[in-house]
Amino acid sequence: SEILLDDNEINKMINDYNTELNNFNILVDNFNLHYQQQLIDIRNDILQEIIVLVENYAKNNKIDLILDSKNYLMASNNINITNLIYEQMNKVKLELDFKNFEQN
Repeated sequence: SEILLDDNEINKMINDYNTELNNFNILVDNFNLHYQQQLIDIRNDILQEIIVLVENYAKNNKIDLILDSKNYLMASNNINITNLIYEQMNKVKLELDFKNFEQN
């Protein structure tokens, strides 16, 4: 290209390329942010459903307090409701759809 183009034309081509590259990088960043947000939304939907199941379990079994595995000092395995909630969660029909990324 240098043989056929003068310095101004070469610089213009370089600037055009850099502009396109920058636009592409912005598009990739937006794409990644979109799907990160989609994953966060789906995770929140799942957690909301788990909370409903745990609340129902607590009401039905007259339990005032339920702790997660990080918030107890000592407990017996026979009070672990993880498997029960897991089984109930498998019965729930969640619609977890990704929204397609739409380029502006």
